[in-house]
This record gives sequence, structure tokens and C-alpha cells, in this order.
Amino acid sequence: MNREEQLKFCKVCENQKFDLKQGIICGLTDQIADFEETCYDFVENSFLREEWEASKKEADVESRMASAGKRFGNLILDGIFLNVINYVLGLVLSQAYPPPVTTDFNEILNYFLVILFFNMMIYFAYYVGLEITLGKTIGKMITNTRVVNMDGQQPSVGAIIGRTFARLIPFEPFSFLGRDASGWHDKLTKTRVIDNY
Repeated sequence: MNREEQLKFCKVCENQKFDLKQGIICGLTDQIADFEETCYDFVENSFLREEWEASKKEADVESRMASAGKRFGNLILDGIFLNVINYVLGLVLSQAYPPPVTTDFNEILNYFLVILFFNMMIYFAYYVGLEITLGKTIGKMITNTRVVNMDGQQPSVGAIIGRTFARLIPFEPFSFLGRDASGWHDKLTKTRVIDNY
């Protein structure tokens, strides 16, 4: 058994300890593992096991993250779709609630606030509705990507709502252009956008 195979036991063993020079060693012998088939002193630590399993899942998610180019494509495509939806529904709204033909500031302000509220409802319905039900927006469907939590599963409703609010942070659309292509709305909600295989 090689060192990597032994570490599968050692990383979750109650008796392990860490040495700066050798890495994970046996706390009973103060040596690196030397067993061949099984360690007779192995005692599984369930907390360490859970941490190790979670780190493996996170590493899998990180290895499948969508590129900055795909993320930029999602931003552009979703922006186009949102503008088309807003335009079409805005035409309908303008028939039901025509703009004021006055110079009264309060009437103009009220109209503006109704339109702003309407646009925000469309924005939230688009992102929250699609990401909760499908795990992806129309842009993500085209680029073949989807939203997951750090375990690679569908994020919670709260995480999706948090992602949507976080997108409103000024300059947030540029935050995914960093080295790992995850934006603030990903980092703040512990979600990622991955390639959909």
C-alpha cells in the first residue's frame, strides 16, 4: 500500500496528528504510516470523516467550475433575455398604466416607482424562479452550465434568493473575472456555477 492509500485511513483516524516535516503521522508511534493492508490501531473519527468527505465534494465542484468566458456569456445572454422580457411586459403595462402627461413631479415619481417595482419583480422572478426550479437561467441553458452548492447539489431557496440580491451590489458583474471565475454572488452564498456534463 502506498502513502496515498494509507492517508485515506490516516486523514480520518482518531489517532492522527500533524507534523510540519512529515505531514500526517500516527499519534501513537510519531511515525508516518507503515501498514500494508490495514492499520490495527485505526479508530475512525466521524467528524474528520465528514470534513474529509465535504472537502472531496468541494474539490470536485471547484474542478468543474465554468470558465470566465462562459460566466461572461451568461451575463450577456441573461441581460438580453431580461431586457426583452421587460420590454414586452413594459408594453403591456404601458397600456394598462399609461405614463402621466403632466409636469407634476409627484405623478412622474409615482410612475417611475411603479415601473422600477415592476422591473425588480421581473428580475427576481427570472433569477429566483429559474434557478430554484431548473438550477439555471436561460443564459446558463445556452452555455450548458448550472448553479450548485459546495456539495454539488441544488442550492437552497435561501441561497438562490441571496445570489439574486447579491447581484445588485455595484460592480458585482465584474467580480467573476478573478482567477477562479466565481463572483461575489457565488462566494457570499457558497454556490458555484459549474459545467453541466
